[in-house]
Amino acid sequence: MDQSNSQKTQLPKSELLIKLDEFIRKYYKNRLLQGGIFFVGAALSFFIGVSLLEYFGRFNTTFRTLLFYSFTLFIGAILYRLVIIPIFKLYKIGSRLDYETASDIIGNHFGNIQDKLLNTLQLSKQAQNEFDNRFLIASIAQKTSELRPIKFSSAIDFKGNKRYLKFALAPLCLLIAIMIIAPGFKDTTTRLINHSQHYATPPPFLFVLNTKNLVAGQNEDFELDLGIKGNVIPNEVYLVTDRNRFKMKKEGNSTFKFTIKNIQKSFDFHFESGNFSSDGYHINVKLNPVLLDFSIHLNYPDYTGRPDETLENIGDLTVPAGTKILWKFNTKHVQIIKLSFSNAHANATKEGGNRFSYTKVFKASERIKINTSNEEGESHDSILYQINVIPDAYAQIRFRERRDSSNSKLMYFVGDINDDYGFNKLVFHYKFIEGDNDTKRPTENKQALVGINKIQTAQNFYYLWDLTELNITPGEKIEYYFEIWDNDAINGSKATRTNNGVFAAPTLEQIEKQTEENNESIKGEMAQAIKDSKAMEEEIKKLQQKLTEKKSLNWEDKKQIQDLLQKHQNLQEKMKEMMTKNKDKNAKESEFKSIDKDILDKEAELEKLFEELMDDEMKKLLEKMKELLQNNQKDELQEQMDKFKLTDKELKKKMERALELFKQLELEKKMKETTDKLDQLSKEQEKLAEETKNAKDNTGECEKNKKI
Repeated sequence: MDQSNSQKTQLPKSELLIKLDEFIRKYYKNRLLQGGIFFVGAALSFFIGVSLLEYFGRFNTTFRTLLFYSFTLFIGAILYRLVIIPIFKLYKIGSRLDYETASDIIGNHFGNIQDKLLNTLQLSKQAQNEFDNRFLIASIAQKTSELRPIKFSSAIDFKGNKRYLKFALAPLCLLIAIMIIAPGFKDTTTRLINHSQHYATPPPFLFVLNTKNLVAGQNEDFELDLGIKGNVIPNEVYLVTDRNRFKMKKEGNSTFKFTIKNIQKSFDFHFESGNFSSDGYHINVKLNPVLLDFSIHLNYPDYTGRPDETLENIGDLTVPAGTKILWKFNTKHVQIIKLSFSNAHANATKEGGNRFSYTKVFKASERIKINTSNEEGESHDSILYQINVIPDAYAQIRFRERRDSSNSKLMYFVGDINDDYGFNKLVFHYKFIEGDNDTKRPTENKQALVGINKIQTAQNFYYLWDLTELNITPGEKIEYYFEIWDNDAINGSKATRTNNGVFAAPTLEQIEKQTEENNESIKGEMAQAIKDSKAMEEEIKKLQQKLTEKKSLNWEDKKQIQDLLQKHQNLQEKMKEMMTKNKDKNAKESEFKSIDKDILDKEAELEKLFEELMDDEMKKLLEKMKELLQNNQKDELQEQMDKFKLTDKELKKKMERALELFKQLELEKKMKETTDKLDQLSKEQEKLAEETKNAKDNTGECEKNKKI
């Protein structure tokens, strides 16, 4: 086998085959050139035919679509047959012309070489199959040398294709002529290319859409404004969509309008009037950001005592200061919720899906503007709400005062307090502001807590101020006021105070003057009582003498006795008043002024004497006489009048004694006051002299220092 292989000679591709390959390539190039010419002619012819149909027919979108795809399929078919297949053959894709067929074509062109060319090809095939092919190769070489002068590719003449140019140039010239004669013919191409778009038949007037921005928000109303231009103005114009036809409202001579309610999605439309239609238009509907609903959770400050609450779809609010407000928004097609306040802006937090939330603590009133937006834009309508914040008001307080009539150092206060949410404390403040004594009181403010209910927002309070323990001296003044603190946990507890009240102790001069006036009044009343007692004594004598002369009492006698008893009873009342007045005088005098012990003893003796004037025996005697008078017991009544006369004389003597003792006590008080004043004056003079001496000593020392 190795030997046989060695005997077979491997033949390289012969010169003949190379020349045949060159011929085959030129053959397909020529086919491609012919196919291109016929393709252009066929395409132009079919294009002219389709365009003429559309030009004269102005078909609807369905028929134009059919024409467009028919043209496309035809062009694709002839392009494949006349152009693409030759290209494939040229580049050896698929089956192509073999050497024998090529030899026949060449032989037909060069008739004298056909047999030689075929014989050479047959010898070449035989040489490929023979092991000892040296003689065949030599024979092939001889025959090839005979065919070498002949150029096979000359059998293909490209210039011969000129006769086919008429098939392309004729429709091209026809197309140019048509476009020159009918300029509107080129619009048919546009209509065929945009076969799915509606094109109206040109009317004798123009449809002019005045609404330039054909972008609408979802769920909104959209108005279309159409103008008509031309010599003829139609009376009716219709808005036509894919599914509906709406008559437009005519406004003026050449304007038509129509409002599309609650627009939901994008759509195409055109206008029609009679048999004429406008160009097509498209309204783009963008998703409008919508705030569907919201809830508000109000978290009130704890100190207000108000329970938290949740409200639905309520915008304007009135809340106490410090309230934390949480909004929860439910939206549709919203990406951002922007809240604008007086001096700030904020975005709500997206919680997933279409839900947002925002929290803010309000300490002052705010006006809130809420805007929603998405990638297509911002909502046209913003929402405005007012948050009215009620600050924690200052607590209110009022009070009334009353002094004890028997003890001016006891003061009673009754008042009322109220606040929004409760109290922290109620304090009574006081301090000394001035006095007659040399010892100056400390002026710092002193205070005392007043018991209140801190939770109850409106209540009364009571306070008793006992000044006895303050050892107030004559002429001193004490300033006082109440101060109520609220329980404001946001801004801090705030205080409200009342107007200042002043307790003024009388000065020594005022005390002495008042005492003197009271003494004069008491002395006058005592003197009048003694005078009345003497008058009653004379009246008793006359009445006794009259009763002695009568056996019985008549009405006049009884009236006279009754008047006498009443006068005596009135005298008793006057003496009781004098005793009370004297006690009050002594009490007031000793409230702010120290009284000497001897004088106090004599005052006690005088009070005892006053009490004796109110003896119970006299009261019993008067009651007995009234009883006898009513029973008309003349003898017993006369007997009792004797006792009454003696008792009245005794009473008069006690009154005279009391008056003398009162005058004596008054004189001693004046002498004591005069002595005290002289002693005080002497001390003041000594003090002044000492201060003058010290001043002179200091001046002399200064002079010595200057000389040194």
